[in-house]
Amino acid sequence: MPGMNWIHATILGVALGISAVIGDLIESLFKREVGVKDSGKLFPGIGGILDLLDSLLFNAPIMYLYLRHVLTK
Repeated sequence: MPGMNWIHATILGVALGISAVIGDLIESLFKREVGVKDSGKLFPGIGGILDLLDSLLFNAPIMYLYLRHVLTK
């Protein structure tokens, strides 16, 4: 990627790592409030589609905003 260096990679790595954990915790909080252990029945035991995508749902906007507003300047 043009403009990407080790400083940007480090900032993104830390920010996305923290965001992934926060996304997982918030999604678990939502399920706990509703009283549901698994949000899907297709693959029992993995928690459903929300458990597979919770980190991505939080990380995608952060990655987009960083790339759009920091690296393109």
